[in-house]
Amino acid sequence: MQLPRSLAVALYCGLVSALTAATATLTADSAIAPQAGGTVTFTATIGDYTTAAALGFDVTLPPGWSYVETSAGPAVTPAAGSTGTLGWAYITIPASPATFTFKATAPAGVDACDIAATAYLRSGGVQTTIPVTTLHLAGATAPSVTTGSVASSRTTASVYG
Repeated sequence: MQLPRSLAVALYCGLVSALTAATATLTADSAIAPQAGGTVTFTATIGDYTTAAALGFDVTLPPGWSYVETSAGPAVTPAAGSTGTLGWAYITIPASPATFTFKATAPAGVDACDIAATAYLRSGGVQTTIPVTTLHLAGATAPSVTTGSVASSRTTASVYG
């Protein structure tokens, strides 16, 4: 059975608009990279989708960073201690938005860094890559102390007139 052309176009356009409307974000609980061994909690969100057969999220950690754990998220998660590009996938697709948090630990000597991410959505046999803005963490600067001398003045008065 063949669909009438106008119905097929309408279905295709509806599917395409549903896929292109999807959004994804990655945020962190701090705008500054932590000191060595410090942990950052990240929140990943895929939203504005109407239907999905599959959802996934990839994050590329900077060199030396390592994955700790995921909270309230997809069934497929990285193994603790993983480094580099990490992947999450939902087996049961939640209603939009799909949000989860994860923690990663910074290495010694960490400075400003960028964390790249990509989200994926598949619906109706079509997979769409959803762009995610790269997350930038500023470098932590050690507090500085300025030293110097303070000029002091002493006034002396004569009691003898």
